[in-house]
Amino acid sequence: MLESLLKNWWILLLKGIIIVILSIYIFLNPDIAVLGLSLFIGLALLITGLITTIASIYYRKEVQNWKWHLLEGLIDTFLGIIIISVPELTATLVAFVVGLWFLFYGITKIVASFELRRNEITNWWVELIFGLLAIVFSFMIMFNPFAGSITIALLLGTFFLFTGLFNIIFAFFLKDQKQYFEETEYNR
Repeated sequence: MLESLLKNWWILLLKGIIIVILSIYIFLNPDIAVLGLSLFIGLALLITGLITTIASIYYRKEVQNWKWHLLEGLIDTFLGIIIISVPELTATLVAFVVGLWFLFYGITKIVASFELRRNEITNWWVELIFGLLAIVFSFMIMFNPFAGSITIALLLGTFFLFTGLFNIIFAFFLKDQKQYFEETEYNR
């Protein structure tokens, strides 16, 4: 698993860049209607869901808990398709949908952190903290019915920014680890 993860570090980088671009767009347009926000969420879920699904299938032989990643990708893809297909319905439930997505995302990050720990990745705890923060965000959004669409857009933009930056930083960490392991093997 570790070799494949290190070899394909760029997938995490690509995912991070896409999410950061989405967060910038949300920050530049905070006054957009909830309907527009629903479409943005749907598109982000669809793209990241497809990437996660494909990556989990590709790594299924190397990752012990690959089914959790597959489930995350399939749920993200399914929700993305529904949100894009029926944005009016989603606009009425956007806070709850976003909150549920953050909750599931946080749980999958916590599970992934233990996978990283088992594979002796030194900064596994960062993923654990990130998963816990995602769960906190989920409760803030789901249980604050008076939050307006701008507040949700800013929270979503902030979360996407942190998610994207985390993915980018972690991708470069994996790239450095790859170079280290290649140099170590070369010197043997």
